Amino acid sequence: MFKTALVLAKKDMMLFFRDKTALLLTLALPIVLATVFGSAMGGMMGGGGGVDTVRKVNLPVEDFDKTEASEAFLVLLEKSNGLAVERVEGAERLVKNGDYSAALVIPEGYGAQLTGGEVPRIQLLRDPSAFITMQMIAGNLMPVLFESTVQNVGPNLMATALDDLGFPESGKSEAQAVIGRTWDEMSELVMRLGFEGAFDEASADEPEPERDNLESDVAEANTGGGFNFLEDVPALMGLDTVDVVGQEEEEERSEVKKSGGASHAIAAMAVMMLMFSLVGAGGSLLEEADGGTLLRLQLTPGGGGAIMTGKFLMLAACGAMQLVLLFVYGYFAFDMPIFQHAFGLTLASLALLFASTGLGLFFATACTSRKQMEGLSTLVILVMSAVGGAWFPREITPEWFQTAGLFTLTAYAMDAFHGLLWFGKGILPDADTNGIWFELLMLGIIGTVLNGLAYRFYDRRYVRQA
Repeated sequence: MFKTALVLAKKDMMLFFRDKTALLLTLALPIVLATVFGSAMGGMMGGGGGVDTVRKVNLPVEDFDKTEASEAFLVLLEKSNGLAVERVEGAERLVKNGDYSAALVIPEGYGAQLTGGEVPRIQLLRDPSAFITMQMIAGNLMPVLFESTVQNVGPNLMATALDDLGFPESGKSEAQAVIGRTWDEMSELVMRLGFEGAFDEASADEPEPERDNLESDVAEANTGGGFNFLEDVPALMGLDTVDVVGQEEEEERSEVKKSGGASHAIAAMAVMMLMFSLVGAGGSLLEEADGGTLLRLQLTPGGGGAIMTGKFLMLAACGAMQLVLLFVYGYFAFDMPIFQHAFGLTLASLALLFASTGLGLFFATACTSRKQMEGLSTLVILVMSAVGGAWFPREITPEWFQTAGLFTLTAYAMDAFHGLLWFGKGILPDADTNGIWFELLMLGIIGTVLNGLAYRFYDRRYVRQA
């Protein structure tokens, strides 16, 4: 029996190695995906671990004050190692439209407040769903705010802010002394008191008077809401955070607010799984060709091109059912505003169906075997999903990664769905956003090209040779 099993295994191996394209794809798929993931994560976290290798975060800044003080702040901000500062006008619209995850606004009176010994207020307009980007921005803003603001207005105002914050009483005198010396010592104190998110290292050599009392005071303070280092400390330095995206409440259930994470997840699953499903369903054309069914269908009256049209309608219908089910689930499970944007979702879904159906038919007509189609389509869909923003937001990836995504239908479909469900965009531009008309146009162009190629390959391979 074992000898027979070896003979059968040898037979299967010969069949497997006979399909050179499928074999190459099987071996190349993990290498390609590892390259894509490694490039993306390396660009996000820094290739060599140094400051210069970490990707800078784009931060548009609008200056309404236009004084020497605001200019000095901007110059200092532009020297930040982690921020790519761009001076703009209409910063709020840039964030609402999804062009940037955040923007900084210096209001009028910044210079007067600083001169008068007050902590001047500036605004960080943000998309709250981009929490990773917000952490990077906050971490880079703190040293700039400290140097430009705190050192100028003196430690007395910061001591008053400690009272407002509810800083542990037993550590307040030590905190005031540290504030008067250096920012590094202040960060070590915060870390030693147990607050999360400060810096990577804490000083073990600092004297720790009344350590037990400090820990109990911190625990008591955290019970009342806690201390968020990356939000509360910048607020002490004059940074007011304003969420300008995703705060509109649904008309039918006004107590529920939208979720950026849920809208991204729903959009990602809608795009990626639809492509897998339609490519798999399109493979039925290869099965019919191998079994001789396709030849018999071509001989029937009205055959020929009607076969491809029938396949297109079948794939589109299956995809439509999948999208409807997913969006309805998103409505009940995550309170997604699908009915509020029903018209836009319908158009975006039709555009995605058109492009994805073309992708499925393209693979079915371009590949010579089911195994080859499965390997090639898996490789292409996974890579498109990665660079197109289905796996992680494109704004946190390297610049070349974002550019590569523009050559995929995934990116345009993700932007269309996320724009509708999270940013509240319409089809056409309005006062706050550009609309999703461009994404719909690009999906239509991609679908036209893919469907045109699929019909041409079908005609050359099956009709002319019949």
